[in-house]
Amino acid sequence: MIQKAAKYFSTAYILLMFCIYPFYMENGYYNIGEAKMNFFLRVSLAAFVVLAVLYFVLLVKGVWARRQERQAYLIDWEQISAVDLLMLVYATVLFLSYVFSANKEEALWGAEGWYMGLIPQLLLCALYFLISRLWTGSEKVLYPVMMATAVVFVLGICNRFSYYPIVVKGAQPDFISTLGNINWFCGFLSVVAPLGIGYFVVETSGILWKRVLLGFYAFIVFMAGFSQGSDSIFLWFGAVLVLLLWIAAEDGRYMKRWFLLVLLWAMAAGMIAVLRVVTVDKFNYDTNGLCGYFTSSYIWAWIAAVAVGGLIFYHVRSEKENIRKGLVALVVVSLILWVLLSIVNTLVGVSFLEGNTLFTFDANWGHGRGVTVWTGIRTFGEQPLLQKLIGVGPDCFASAAYKIPEVTSLLREHFGSARLTNAHNECVTVLVNTGVLGVCSYVGLLLTCVVRYVKAGKDTKDVLFYACAVSVAGYFVHNMVSFAQVLNFPFIFIIIGMAEAKKRHLR
Repeated sequence: MIQKAAKYFSTAYILLMFCIYPFYMENGYYNIGEAKMNFFLRVSLAAFVVLAVLYFVLLVKGVWARRQERQAYLIDWEQISAVDLLMLVYATVLFLSYVFSANKEEALWGAEGWYMGLIPQLLLCALYFLISRLWTGSEKVLYPVMMATAVVFVLGICNRFSYYPIVVKGAQPDFISTLGNINWFCGFLSVVAPLGIGYFVVETSGILWKRVLLGFYAFIVFMAGFSQGSDSIFLWFGAVLVLLLWIAAEDGRYMKRWFLLVLLWAMAAGMIAVLRVVTVDKFNYDTNGLCGYFTSSYIWAWIAAVAVGGLIFYHVRSEKENIRKGLVALVVVSLILWVLLSIVNTLVGVSFLEGNTLFTFDANWGHGRGVTVWTGIRTFGEQPLLQKLIGVGPDCFASAAYKIPEVTSLLREHFGSARLTNAHNECVTVLVNTGVLGVCSYVGLLLTCVVRYVKAGKDTKDVLFYACAVSVAGYFVHNMVSFAQVLNFPFIFIIIGMAEAKKRHLR
């Protein structure tokens, strides 16, 4: 009975966070960051108390000590995974970073409006351990998650075309759906949407209605991505499609779904292009970025044609290794080409790249991310040895950066009175906040999860592992030009907890 209660309460927390939390607002967009954080803290603290009590009772009664029940036991060292150890190291570094921080007040809860301080992060670490030990659900939990998040993404598409099914105070083009700023919208999409997209590629039950609904979900996600306006979504597109192609190379059935997924991706861009023409002046965001260019050109049509050709002519089993070697070569060549083009464009200029900040290594690189990344690197370089190891304190990036006169002057020049609270590159932000030890444990955690869950998916053919792997990868790659916030960071810990729970349950 206690184990069932633990399962139901952990499932209830997962559903509250995925299905209710995205819609929660208190005063429209005016205080949406604080409102979301209040919901997260209240629900998560309540879940922590309930799950911790249930777990303690189970430990005392010794239920989980019985090996024949194949359950995970917290102090059974044979059951401690690499993910557990990295999570413990990261939590320890967080605590040490807070203890030695010069700004403990901000480090405790986090910078105003962001709230990625010690308590929220340690709370998530604790919930990871509880979910990974108590949750015994299945991939069926993804069904309500996809239903709820599909509504969130549809609202975002509607808002971009000046249609507001839900009237929200403070509406403006930079804010869409019930999530707020487009960077927050993309952050949420980057970590949640891969659950459904990954499921679409690896689901092989043969049930037609399930295939159709999963495909429809992927189509909505891609439409939301193309319409929202932030160029960072293309980094996420690339990460998700590349990892799923790597996974799909294992199985001909997966390969068919992958080509179909690419077709849906291209068709989604085409649909946005059609809507922009049909609705005339209703599209309310800048069309000069990558999203605007991709949906106003016919690149999507050529990609759709290639995807159809792949569906017809592929031979996956004899070409598995070639596909993977080709993927590695494609990524390496693309990176080298980007660096070379950027260097040439920065030094002498390239006509067809004129005005494109993604190919210019200066302060304006990536729409101002050149300044933010340089700020993070310079701030880290100014720290004493101890802070280089454990950081300036959780979410204390701004308090450290604005103590450096040269950095402050540059930030005032580029951002005025607005306060920069992160580097818009999560690795650099974590490096400043929690030092070398923090960034190594955190990045090591995420990369370990991707490798671990891809392997688990291959061994078990369980769709949840693949879906979680794609989710973690999508989050990590997208945040190379973005940041952790209340609408993406909590979900990554929940998702990792779900995958670890599934792995223990299968033992």
